[in-house]
Amino acid sequence: MKNKTENKFFIAVDVGNSRASFALFNRTKILRRVDVIENKVNKKAISKILKDWNNLSNTSLKEAVVSDVNPDTTEKLKSILKTFGMKIINVRSIADKKIFKKYLSFKKLGEDRIANTYYLLKEINKPSAIIDVGTTINIDVFDGEYYKGGYIISGLFMELIAIQSIAKGTRTKNNISFNQNKTKPGNSTEMCLENGIVLSKVAFIEKAIKEIKKSLKKNDLAVILTGGGVKLLRFLKIFDKVELDATLKGIAALYVMKERK
Repeated sequence: MKNKTENKFFIAVDVGNSRASFALFNRTKILRRVDVIENKVNKKAISKILKDWNNLSNTSLKEAVVSDVNPDTTEKLKSILKTFGMKIINVRSIADKKIFKKYLSFKKLGEDRIANTYYLLKEINKPSAIIDVGTTINIDVFDGEYYKGGYIISGLFMELIAIQSIAKGTRTKNNISFNQNKTKPGNSTEMCLENGIVLSKVAFIEKAIKEIKKSLKKNDLAVILTGGGVKLLRFLKIFDKVELDATLKGIAALYVMKERK
């Protein structure tokens, strides 16, 4: 029987809070990726992406699978894509709810977290946790069969901005270069603030992984790091894999699995 997704080109889009990531796929193989800042998502930018990728795939792209955590940008994006005759498919609408049956409200679960779960299902296929570093830091847990929930806390820069907005005397630069030394005691107000934020995230992640292992009763837990802020925390030695494209690959895995049914 012919595989329904053989030579099937489509676009996966991860719409985040600060940017939209576009990827061209042939089945689950990623061919190209482009990131567009939120306020630059317009018809001109989308037209250029589609023109380049239509030429690359030697076809007229017809489908876009979208993960949405930013409704305003997503609605604008959908309107633009429809002007090019594209069919829009939402991640939530094609996900298998049975995988998420142990979560209290599937309707409220972020689509990026759904996509990340499918990445774990397709690429890792064992008890695992994925840490997505962006505006927030999300940790999502997969026990090898079902999604088991996770954690959400503020991201590094979100916390920095929040502190600065309340404590006017703690102004510091926004282009922080987070690295391993940032977990050591600081020797200035600026460094104390920056290092305190980093150390709080490191301690949280390390503790969360321990709690997940205890909850699943699994010491052999695969830990994946992804998201736009991977470079800020990749110095930690707890990650089995760093995968910048995990969410996009999860979107593609979900789409292909749905097509095969």
